[in-house]
Amino acid sequence: MDVYRHRGLHASDIQGRVSLEREEVRRFAVKKGDVFFTRTSETPDEVGISSVLLDDLIDGVFSGFVLRGRLKSTKLLPDYCKYCFSTQAVREAIVKSCTYTTRALTNGRVLSNIEVLLPSTIEQNRIVSTLDDIELLIATLEEAVSKKRSMREGIAQSLLTGTMRLPDYGGGWKRIELQEALAFCTATIPTENIDVNDYVDTENMLKDRGGVVVNTKPLSYAKVCEYLSGDILVSNIRPYLKKIWFAVHNGGCSSDVLVLRSIDAERYDPAYCFLLLARDDFFSYAANNSSGTKMPRGDKDAIKRYLLRVPESIDEQRAIAEVLMTADLEINNLEHKLEKYKQIRQGMMRELLTGRIRLVQE
Repeated sequence: MDVYRHRGLHASDIQGRVSLEREEVRRFAVKKGDVFFTRTSETPDEVGISSVLLDDLIDGVFSGFVLRGRLKSTKLLPDYCKYCFSTQAVREAIVKSCTYTTRALTNGRVLSNIEVLLPSTIEQNRIVSTLDDIELLIATLEEAVSKKRSMREGIAQSLLTGTMRLPDYGGGWKRIELQEALAFCTATIPTENIDVNDYVDTENMLKDRGGVVVNTKPLSYAKVCEYLSGDILVSNIRPYLKKIWFAVHNGGCSSDVLVLRSIDAERYDPAYCFLLLARDDFFSYAANNSSGTKMPRGDKDAIKRYLLRVPESIDEQRAIAEVLMTADLEINNLEHKLEKYKQIRQGMMRELLTGRIRLVQE
């Protein structure tokens, strides 16, 4: 997992500890500049993933799940090793050459025959500097997303339980059963009446309030379940739990997706109800009240009885929903920006590590 998580390994990244004899420490010793490749995995795509050690380690060793490559000359810079084994051509060559029985597997002899494009050390340094800049930007954005998510969860926990109140709101709270605010909708609609991109199933729903991605499958059904803007869509099949979406347009969905619709929007805000259901408490409740063996499904009668904690004031419900959905929008925007820069990084690596674009000397 150290190799999977880091292109470049620093001493602070490595937390594993084992007890070894002194001779074993000598045989499996590592030093700065060593490159490690994953030796085996469930799938070929995860074989030959690389990471380079950028610090010296006292009594550092490598495990049998990775292969160690050691630099034989100064023509290849350690920092350049963070990137040069990740090009499409190198990855394809590694995947193509690995063997597969019960697990995918590679070895040092096979990896030794993989060809890598190698510019001069001067150009290697320029490429590393350029790619390090985009890596730093991505790491900064990832940290910002993580902090925003943590803050949002803390605020949600306080606002949705009433332990923190918004200014100007001080009324009472109550517990109600879900069926008092929401009803299951089972109406169907002809497939021809919806855009294929508005079809939602358990696979194209994203986890943790992530919404949905565009459907890529042709629809072969005569009819699908109908949903409307403002409905709450919940995956109701065990492998895909923790998938929930607040619909922002009309469309159709799979029968494995529950459609919950507001029945009293003047007393219970649909967006607030969605936020209550988009939490681990509800997902655990649905999982614990599911039945079936291979593909368990939630019990609708039990879900109807799930308790919601709500402010008596509809205005306070709407205010809480606005605060949290604004936070979700900010996080989504950051995540889109992060994904954009990851795509830019892929493009830069593709061009710079293959020599298609050369960096001029300043």
